[in-house]
Amino acid sequence: MPVVTLADAQAMAPGQERDWAYNALDATGTLEVAKELLPKLSPLQARTYAFEKQLQGPAMSMMMRGVRINQPLRAEMVKELKKEMQRDERAIAVHDKVKSVWDGSELETGVCPANFGKRHKWPRGVPDSPDKHCSACGVSRVSYKAFEATSSSQTFRLIYTLHGIPPYMNKQGKQSTDDDTLSRIAHKHPELAGLCESILAIRDKQKQLGALSARLTPDGRYPSSFNVGAAWTGRFSSSKNPYGLGGNLQNVAPKHRKVFIADPGMEMGYADYMQGESNIVAHLSGDPKYIEAHKGGDVHTYVTRYVWPELPWTGDLKKDKKIAKQNPPWDLAEGHDYRFQCKRIQHGSNYGLSPFGISMIAKIPLREAKTAYNRYMSEFDYIPAWQDWERKNVTEHRPIINPLGRVWVPFGRSWDKHTWRQALSFKAQSLLADINDIALYYVWLDLEEQQVQLLAQVHDALLHQVPQGRYDLERDLLKRMAIPVPVTDFQGTTRIMTIGVESATGKNWGHKSPDNPTGIDEGPIAAYLQEHPL
Repeated sequence: MPVVTLADAQAMAPGQERDWAYNALDATGTLEVAKELLPKLSPLQARTYAFEKQLQGPAMSMMMRGVRINQPLRAEMVKELKKEMQRDERAIAVHDKVKSVWDGSELETGVCPANFGKRHKWPRGVPDSPDKHCSACGVSRVSYKAFEATSSSQTFRLIYTLHGIPPYMNKQGKQSTDDDTLSRIAHKHPELAGLCESILAIRDKQKQLGALSARLTPDGRYPSSFNVGAAWTGRFSSSKNPYGLGGNLQNVAPKHRKVFIADPGMEMGYADYMQGESNIVAHLSGDPKYIEAHKGGDVHTYVTRYVWPELPWTGDLKKDKKIAKQNPPWDLAEGHDYRFQCKRIQHGSNYGLSPFGISMIAKIPLREAKTAYNRYMSEFDYIPAWQDWERKNVTEHRPIINPLGRVWVPFGRSWDKHTWRQALSFKAQSLLADINDIALYYVWLDLEEQQVQLLAQVHDALLHQVPQGRYDLERDLLKRMAIPVPVTDFQGTTRIMTIGVESATGKNWGHKSPDNPTGIDEGPIAAYLQEHPL
């Protein structure tokens, strides 16, 4: 084939030759860009780029393998989720803040029961309106249409037009009703909080339904495309494979994970880094109390004791965890206990959120958020000092470099809080992603031939399967995840940080429970490691 330009390709008739031309142009265009950019990389950036190219091997391995699905169980869960959505949609349609203002309508397009199943007989020359009726059966041409929470256009109209809420902008500066914007509206307008939360809940279930209903491979497996370094922090993302099968394995809801099952003769393993990001923040700040808190294995209970000192603590971390697992009076939702709230407070405070921001995102009363924030920052006072130091790096336009050499250049306004918060989150999130990816690479390189099969990289965890009962292979995987990293704090002190890893094994990805007795459980591998430590 002679040299083909884009104009030539566009003029071609549809067919294989045109597909070849577009394919070649895609490849040569990318090569042209690469030839310009690669010589401009710093040595650190070049090293990161080379490493991410190597990660394409394990990413392709996971994509080609997929995960086996318990299809009868999946069908049951899809059916139940659809019923839940229908109940939620009926409930929101009669919500006070919907019913009182909603005026949605649609044209009647069904068949006429009085005309032998044929079309309705509408009077000619009469404009469409509720007063226009079928001459045969009397049905109105325009009928009421219930509010649909999954429709972004209807939500936009309900919030801004019918309720008259002033415009709220998303991260792209556009008026929106996306999830983040709705959360802000709920916080700013308490009278609409219940409505916004109901809409968000239905949207979440719609996403879950889409993921759970994804098309499978002919042999009943759920594949994912793992996109290396897709996020600005270097994290993977996942999506459907090139044939439109499967979906985002990284964001499967925990309650649906039990449909993902091990192959015959194999056992699933799920190994994840414990409190990874907060441990990194502890070492970046050099806070001795926060570092010590992570050595106990339950930093969240440890910190909860400082954030809510009025609770009847015993000093025994295991006993205190039971106290921390009680719900505060201002949030009685299942799972929203003191310990859970403390995790959110730590995360928000570490990354520069104000008490107001924490209150808005975590839905904690502002007074509680202020008290918790002040106690946390007072007790672990190296953290605000580290944040001030990072703010200075941003205002002086310095590149932000994590302890393993991944570089990020902030292009946002140096005086903008958003840019500063990005700098705070970059080091912890990117470092944890890099540590997990190093482990992923060495597990793939060293253990694939021994039948340790990687199934998914889940941000700070590795989903995999091994021959049943081979806890020695699980131990070998954990050894490769225990990666010591030198971390220099903002005052110049270097410490070796090794983030703890916990593992659970079972026949399916869901956690073991009375209704899921074959789910993953920490007990067997913990018992094995007692006798065969790393």
